[in-house]
Amino acid sequence: MIDASDANGQIRFVSGSSNGETATLEFYAWDQTADSAGDLVDITAVYANADSAYSAAGSANTLSLLVSDLNDAPTLSSPVANFADIEEDDDDTSGSLVS
Repeated sequence: MIDASDANGQIRFVSGSSNGETATLEFYAWDQTADSAGDLVDITAVYANADSAYSAAGSANTLSLLVSDLNDAPTLSSPVANFADIEEDDDDTSGSLVS
């Protein structure tokens, strides 16, 4: 899909994992002399046209993004301490004594 809605066209990556990964995206250049933003283009079909508005066959670029592991909240596992649950943003609780 062509994204040229403005000079700041964006691509969003949503990880399917919370353990980090390397995401890759293969893309082709578009000189905007044909088609329109939002159009779906079969890039393999445009290679037959020498004057195509898209990168030549075999000239795809690849973007790689290293996605780090999530910084999960720490959890306490202790047979000694048994703390009562507190809801997030609850500022009206006395909590549990640790002494």
